[in-house]
Amino acid sequence: LFPRGDLRRSAERAPSRWLLDAVDVHDGVRPGAADLAETSGDWFREVPSFVAGLKRNPFPATTQEYDVAALLSHDEARGDVARHESAAHRPEVRRGIDLVRARRSSRFTRFDGNLATDGDLRGVRRPSPAEAGQLVSASRLEPWADCPHKYFVRDVLGVDAIEAPDEQYRITALDRGSLVHEALDRWLTTMIDAGRVPEPGERWSADARAELQAIAGAECDRLEERGLVGRRLHWQRDRRAILRDLERFVEADEELRAELGSTPIATELAFGMPQAEHGPLVLPLDDDRRLHVRGSIDRVDRRGDGHVVLDYKTGSARDYRGLSEDDPVPRGKLLQLPLYAAAVRQVLGTDGAVLGQFWFVSSKGGFVRHGYAVTEAVADHSLGAIRTIVDGIEAGHFPLHPREPSWLPFNPCWFCDPDDLGTRHVHRSWERKRFDPELRRYLGLVEPTLLTEIEAVEAER
Repeated sequence: LFPRGDLRRSAERAPSRWLLDAVDVHDGVRPGAADLAETSGDWFREVPSFVAGLKRNPFPATTQEYDVAALLSHDEARGDVARHESAAHRPEVRRGIDLVRARRSSRFTRFDGNLATDGDLRGVRRPSPAEAGQLVSASRLEPWADCPHKYFVRDVLGVDAIEAPDEQYRITALDRGSLVHEALDRWLTTMIDAGRVPEPGERWSADARAELQAIAGAECDRLEERGLVGRRLHWQRDRRAILRDLERFVEADEELRAELGSTPIATELAFGMPQAEHGPLVLPLDDDRRLHVRGSIDRVDRRGDGHVVLDYKTGSARDYRGLSEDDPVPRGKLLQLPLYAAAVRQVLGTDGAVLGQFWFVSSKGGFVRHGYAVTEAVADHSLGAIRTIVDGIEAGHFPLHPREPSWLPFNPCWFCDPDDLGTRHVHRSWERKRFDPELRRYLGLVEPTLLTEIEAVEAER
């Protein structure tokens, strides 16, 4: 046996050399891959597909093969497969028929992640984020908005994507970000505690700049000792780039403080975290439910009678462009700024204005800042998105929502594409089922323009 190739890909797979060896021994001729079927005798058989193999098989090897082959023949004769005796007497076959029909339909069914009507999870609990004793974070809520199926598999069932470790040539983006965050936290904490932070518009001293380089160098050494930096040749270049970025950070910080008239007063301000000085943020969702949120704010500055909340990012700023008061949590994501602003008001006991910004502190991000003033209107809008997320989780709505298929050098969601063969069929399913009334609120969160168009058509009718 050898595989013909995966029907979801265009490339054929060449026969293994062991198969060609077998043909050579049997026929005395060693054909090429293209001539294999033509040059071999009657003993060689090509099976076009799994379904074709079942249909042509003269003697099924198992009861399951017999049942499926019988159903295929019955379907070709335009019969109702659900009435076939294999379905009538074997409940697993009937369930398989129900599954295929449900997934082909435009309805949002239990086979597509709708647990509202059939929540049998074999004893697995589906806790609400607003349930007593639950602590959530922005990073815990955002995955449901991005892809509810991902949230269900990872956060309800506790199943994560399998890591396939390979040889590490360079420091990972995660380790690089942790290094930069740790260095900036230690440096700014030292400066704040010693009262060495310059006034807005003033420059950092040469000694302060040197201390940041020393702290970052020590963090680089620590990661290198743990073997987390990849090959030495790449690391020498990456280390220099990290230290250069931190030099540029000091200059960018001087520009920020001069522009905003702000002074840093806290770094890694934790709330609701283990051993944190401050308790969780309590958000009222409605009369009966309260959401308890935890987190750690990278940096808080004082600005006049208000504050600035800064969240460091070391990656690309591409997905943050267009962030504004009109759309503060696009598609139900990027919840940190409104949540952190509410936490600052609660922790510091202030009602002053809060400016929230994502700050991209690397050459890759261009040291730009994207954000907005967290006004009462912004807070209400964000709370509405959070309420939709919590309501969806409580309702048991976990559809697969993959990105629109396109070529990418990486897999954006292993939960939608576990075999790394693409999501075209899954995306088509989402396009059929997204109009189901039970998904109306989710559609309004992730595709508001489309929902507006639907409602306009319905109003005309």
